[in-house]
Amino acid sequence: MTNDDLHAAERAAAVTFLDADRRADEPEPEPPTAADSRRWTDLIGFLLSVDPNGCWVAEHADEIVGFAVSQNRERLWFLVTYGVLPGWQGKGIGKHLMDAVLSHADGRPGLFSSTVHPAATRRYRLAGFTLYPRCGWLAGSTVRPFLRSAGSGTARAATSNGWTGLTTACAARAMAPTTST
Repeated sequence: MTNDDLHAAERAAAVTFLDADRRADEPEPEPPTAADSRRWTDLIGFLLSVDPNGCWVAEHADEIVGFAVSQNRERLWFLVTYGVLPGWQGKGIGKHLMDAVLSHADGRPGLFSSTVHPAATRRYRLAGFTLYPRCGWLAGSTVRPFLRSAGSGTARAATSNGWTGLTTACAARAMAPTTST
């Protein structure tokens, strides 16, 4: 991924996650606003500047059809975002992206927060992850629920993009896989 890919990757993420949200057992989701899109590109742009080797896109005919962003911080790896456009799912693109970000982890234990979408959870399990329940997050004034609350906690984001805090009710956690996929 490069800075030139950020806007196309954001559009791919918006389409991918809106489609997944529509298939989930949730109220009808709304597409991201222009402000949401700017926050996404600002965040991913910041992460790209900090750890570019963890940022990947999959392309077909100059169109971004998938994306994965991961980061290494000392002894910890985390998956920031990951997805494949709906029409391209089931073709092995997600596996290749997951292989790339896991290679970047270089054996570090890791964590991520995932959708409940069956294809996504299947991909994580096939990659060797153990999944735990998670709930929602709060960024600025926008709340996006994922699962029902089972606890509470707060983590602070150390970025300059306006995401001042991240409140979670519970988190999905995993260790870097010990088996290959």
